[in-house]
Amino acid sequence: MVLRSEVAAGQTPVPNLFIDEYMPRASGSYVKAYLLLLRLEGKDVTAALLADLLEVSERDVLRALKYWKKQGLLELELDASGEIADMKLLDVAQVYRRSMQSPAARESAGEESGGEAENLPAAAPASVSAADGLAEKAAQETDLAAGAIPEKKSYPPSVLERLKAVDPDFGEMLFAVEAYLAHPLSVAETETFAWLYRDLGLPCSVLEYLVEYCVGGGHRSLHYMEKVALNWHRKGLRTLAQVREESQSFAQDNRAVLGAFGISGRTLTPDEREQVNRWHSELNMPSEVIAEACRRTIASIHEPNFAYAEAILRAFHEQGAHTMEAVRALPERRKSGRGKKNFYYERSVDYDAILQQEV
Repeated sequence: MVLRSEVAAGQTPVPNLFIDEYMPRASGSYVKAYLLLLRLEGKDVTAALLADLLEVSERDVLRALKYWKKQGLLELELDASGEIADMKLLDVAQVYRRSMQSPAARESAGEESGGEAENLPAAAPASVSAADGLAEKAAQETDLAAGAIPEKKSYPPSVLERLKAVDPDFGEMLFAVEAYLAHPLSVAETETFAWLYRDLGLPCSVLEYLVEYCVGGGHRSLHYMEKVALNWHRKGLRTLAQVREESQSFAQDNRAVLGAFGISGRTLTPDEREQVNRWHSELNMPSEVIAEACRRTIASIHEPNFAYAEAILRAFHEQGAHTMEAVRALPERRKSGRGKKNFYYERSVDYDAILQQEV
């Protein structure tokens, strides 16, 4: 299916009218889908291609296309299997002029954009000019990209209902979350997902995966899910592909660390995961060396202790041992007077003393 367009070929123009009137009310994932359609004008386009380029599911792609069809910016036909049969981008200016032809339409559009500007956090206040509003939005997105955590907000139930009505993607995500949790979401739970979606900028596909991932690991607590989401946000993970890769890394570390500690029946907590991430990023330790530190912790104090394992890893780091070969090459000796093996290296590192310093 060749994507047709009323836009001039050979460039990817974004009409100012789209930025001023349509973009502020749309979710970030929908805006990205629309911009990609502008770029692919005249090319063979399928839902699978769009999903690959955007790193989302085909279901997310179809949601975005249906949204822009509802806004009048896209002609869309699907075949019996749900694949795109025909699609055409329409001229934004003409669509907007038609929508403004009647007083009722103008009033409806004013209520939709004005109401959201007053009540929904991602839009600019009514007293702020369009340019200032866009500048403020850009500043917010810069903060989000840097991993800043915006203040958690409370939303009146009426605002949450309006958000679900204005953004079908959000409503469908909540429906999927309720299915995973097997109970209707409370207002407080809905507020949390609204915050993660609107303020942190996590796409609905990522939030659905978040719940699936946590529930699959035996964690049904919303507090746990929020901590995982914040961890993803701090690490700059924004797409479904990125969080899936992160969860695979988590699974590997989870098996390695808990297995070395002899812990079964649970996964790493978000705080423990944060420690393991620090061992990777700050100390540049691979998973096998981290697991070795955990095993040596058990050999030394006979119980799992993340702080003690970190003391061992810092001792490795100080001596430049960042591989198993380097760790095995470090000299060791038996600790006198206790009859059990402990590990000392060139500078006779005292893990117990380091542990006291860490505490």
